[in-house]
Amino acid sequence: MEKGLRILHVTEAMAGGIATVLQSFSERQRDAGADVSIYYLSRPESPSTNELQARFGNNASLRNFTGGRSKLRDYFALAVALANAENSGDFDVIHLHSSKAGVIGRTIHLFTRRRAKLFYSPHGFAFLREDVSRGTRQSIKLIETALAPIGSGLVLTCESERRIAEEDLRSKSAYVVTTGVNEKSLAPACEGTTSSAATAKLPYVERPKVGIVARVTYQKAPWRFKAVADSLSAQADFIWIGGGTPDKEKLWLGEHKPTGWLSPTELADAMKELDIFLFPTLWEGMPLALLQAQAAGIPAVVSNVVGNCDAIADGETGYICNSDEEIIKRTRQLIADSELRRRMSKASRERALQCLTDRDLGTQSLAIYATSKKTK
Repeated sequence: MEKGLRILHVTEAMAGGIATVLQSFSERQRDAGADVSIYYLSRPESPSTNELQARFGNNASLRNFTGGRSKLRDYFALAVALANAENSGDFDVIHLHSSKAGVIGRTIHLFTRRRAKLFYSPHGFAFLREDVSRGTRQSIKLIETALAPIGSGLVLTCESERRIAEEDLRSKSAYVVTTGVNEKSLAPACEGTTSSAATAKLPYVERPKVGIVARVTYQKAPWRFKAVADSLSAQADFIWIGGGTPDKEKLWLGEHKPTGWLSPTELADAMKELDIFLFPTLWEGMPLALLQAQAAGIPAVVSNVVGNCDAIADGETGYICNSDEEIIKRTRQLIADSELRRRMSKASRERALQCLTDRDLGTQSLAIYATSKKTK
């Protein structure tokens, strides 16, 4: 079934991490012999059509259903396209990415000929969000629970997300694939076990640099970053790589000015300067920025949420923290102990190369597609 498998990926959120994950899926599945197409809707922050085509190249055929008049019209256009795809038999597999695509696609699936196997990846369950009311979260969870049996299964990106699918949503078909960082991009730096910029600066740096790569949003808990920076600024330099709206930056970061958005080259250079990665976020799926930091050999201090707890080996490649006080304590510990940073840097690099890359994504996903039962 794998050779020549016709796969359609669908998302209403072609931006940020979703775009990167879809890039990995398409490249690795194409490498494994599949034919890949992507239906998507754009967001204001989405790359342009030309930029996306350059990123995906020949790995996937892209179709944008964003009309620009209203979100409702765009969702309807995507739903119609999905129904046609299901009924036509043009695809063997339809894989939905992100919550709204999951709702649209699985609902449409009930009213079609179901000629394709259907899978869903939330990339962070929406009912874990803390920026919406408890009632809204409960409603989203009820919807996810009701839709969980529809299709051939859920494809999750980490074990902690699978546990939630099985325990909270009672999903009987929950699978895990390893998305991770693009191993090909790490190849030039793989000729030694401690070849990252972080290890090159060790064992001693007079003023370590502590940073995060993220949008300044509620999800990333910038006030936590500020609290750590305010407490430890005498011993280290703190840098927020990324940006947000001016009002949110001022509200949550105060005098700690973020860099603003950087080009890929500028971002890579900025990350090379970091000695510690601080990631105190409120909820995640499988955070690519954290995986990239681990692959670069940067020990991390993270909050204990889905994704973060899978990316870090606690006490070996960083620390998983259960409180704001512990986040400050562990960051202080890493700042003060250069030998600890050196050991964790080496361990994080080695672990990332072993189990945090997208190396097996193509074979893993195609195996799931092949062995899962087709919905009747």
